[in-house]
Amino acid sequence: MNTKFRGYRTDGGGWHYGTYHYSADGKYHYILSLEKFNERPHVNGVKSLDELCLFKTEVSLVHPESVGQWTGRTDQNGVEMYGGDSVDVFDDSEYIGTFTISYNEKLCAFMLKSNNGFTSFLIDTSYEYTVTGNTFEAKNTAV
Repeated sequence: MNTKFRGYRTDGGGWHYGTYHYSADGKYHYILSLEKFNERPHVNGVKSLDELCLFKTEVSLVHPESVGQWTGRTDQNGVEMYGGDSVDVFDDSEYIGTFTISYNEKLCAFMLKSNNGFTSFLIDTSYEYTVTGNTFEAKNTAV
């Protein structure tokens, strides 16, 4: 599985996908799109520009509270599931409830958490999931 993150751009330009980085002082949080970075033209096997110089299309400042890691899973519609996403959970087409995906650092695992506090691991492949939104956009509907 590739480690991939997304974050909502501070300029209102939507979601940006790639690797997550932040400054040592924690003031700046950004997503670097390695795919766009790797599309740069090469001259004799070397990038045509200094590799430390990033283009605006390759890196975006993001709201730190919007950053979510890809779980490595997709929902029943093929939509990638990220930390912070809200998902409807179904068992044999029967609605179980709506949960939020979060990452538990102590358990090193993605978890599902309901509004009433119920928590479960996001490893059960017998359930069907549908991404319905995410916590960042729900809190920032004006974004």
